[in-house]
Amino acid sequence: MASCLNYLLVFLQTLAAAEHSILVHQTTEEPWHQKVRMFHFPELFAQDLKASNGSLAEDLSSSPDTMFIIDFYAPWCPHCNHFAPDMERLALAIQKSQTEGKGKLKAAVVDCVAHKEVCRTFNVGSIPHLMYGQGKAFIEQNLSKIQTVEVANRSAETVAKWIEDQSKQEFHINFSEVSKQAITQQLLAKEGANNVDKKPGNAATAGGNLWDAKLAAALLLRTVFETQTFKDVKQQEMDDTKVTLFKTLDLLTDHFPDSSGKCRSSFSKLSKQLNSEWETRLIRHSYTTWDHQHKTDIIVDPDQVEKDWQICDADWNEFGTGWGACRGSWPQKRGYTCGLWTLMHFLAANSSDATAANSTDTLRSMIQQFFNCRDCREHFAQIPYDRNQIKTKQDMQLWWWHAHNQVNERVMKVEADEGDGDPVYPKSLWPTKELCSDCHPGSALSAGPSLLRVEGTLQRHLPAQNFRDDIAARGWDILSVEKFLGGFYTLGAEHTVSLPVGAKSAIKLAKTQTEAAQAAEPLHPAPGDHLRWRP
Repeated sequence: MASCLNYLLVFLQTLAAAEHSILVHQTTEEPWHQKVRMFHFPELFAQDLKASNGSLAEDLSSSPDTMFIIDFYAPWCPHCNHFAPDMERLALAIQKSQTEGKGKLKAAVVDCVAHKEVCRTFNVGSIPHLMYGQGKAFIEQNLSKIQTVEVANRSAETVAKWIEDQSKQEFHINFSEVSKQAITQQLLAKEGANNVDKKPGNAATAGGNLWDAKLAAALLLRTVFETQTFKDVKQQEMDDTKVTLFKTLDLLTDHFPDSSGKCRSSFSKLSKQLNSEWETRLIRHSYTTWDHQHKTDIIVDPDQVEKDWQICDADWNEFGTGWGACRGSWPQKRGYTCGLWTLMHFLAANSSDATAANSTDTLRSMIQQFFNCRDCREHFAQIPYDRNQIKTKQDMQLWWWHAHNQVNERVMKVEADEGDGDPVYPKSLWPTKELCSDCHPGSALSAGPSLLRVEGTLQRHLPAQNFRDDIAARGWDILSVEKFLGGFYTLGAEHTVSLPVGAKSAIKLAKTQTEAAQAAEPLHPAPGDHLRWRP
């Protein structure tokens, strides 16, 4: 899902004036990872539950007999972002459809980053996660009387139809006066009114993107320790999660772009620490499931890890300054996903012919195991992959670039349908013609990412068996793309990136903090859905 110098904290402070977030009321400073990930959706019509003392009792105490539809979400979750206007639209339609003498129904939301314990209590295993039940059941945490809403093609209408069916038509929800476009505009306008970084700035010279790769690595590891469960060592079972974690650390140790050596040595240090102290690092979290079974998750305490270890020997508070070139112009746009792609492109560029196939396998396993967006993982798994085609470092770079653009194609369509893309940084195929004109001779994709123009007609594009053939069929010049990627992710190259106005000061601060150790490491930008969740 920052310090006073950080754009994000300024944004949160403005939201506090409208009582949109309880975080700014805390007396202690937020940890770095909350500063980077935190954004509390502006409240429009759905009740924003504050979850005091890890419970919903105070929020719902005045409405024990009211039925609630509650959306458990995380601010950094792409599908949560896309569903937010639908949830607000549902909430407004419910308000407008209430009939005197009928039962009461309300819509509410819970931020699972701000309120981990509540989401853990209600066994939120994926987000967005919709639950339906009486206020009394939520107050008493009686999960046997609360239903999880499962609908195909989640939208305000499909959820409303589910509620109507479950209530046996006690509730009738009318959307005739509630358009999605109007709600989206209200939501974006409310965000924009508080957004100190909403205008694009002048181009800034390269310097922000290796920082983004470091921040992505830090957030990735933090997310692993926060959300992943491990096997009990006493059972001596094969632990795929543990295997993927150590392979990821080995990959970072061997191929993270690092002229000073501090980052690679720090990843090596963490791997050795965890390996030698694994059993003592594990902690047990016990909880009760909806059917009253007592279960225990075995996790690694992320706070203890960060107490004993630092990434690239940097103070953790430095990462609270947030994203550089991956900073979006609107809250929760770009950020972590952009940073992960930046990290993966750098790792590919710093791989070798001998390790390319194994490194690609490790990164794919990392995404499948550790990226908490279930829809994203499922779509990623559908991208054709044959490790026998990854014979060189160039193959690895090109495959990841091609995979990234296929993801961009899908997100472009989603953002076009939802109308909620970043207005300054709309999704596009990468690199753009402005960055690499030779990469786009003839531009076979000018008619759209899923169509090819062949002899003046549009034909549906089907992936070729070999990914290089597929790239060529889409109109890219492979040699030009390889040349571009080889230069773009090489330390010491000079590039220009466009950044929001307020982001430049944050990047300047981040660069100042790392300049002494890594003066020769410019940072390069990368191109810019139901989530697995264990709070």
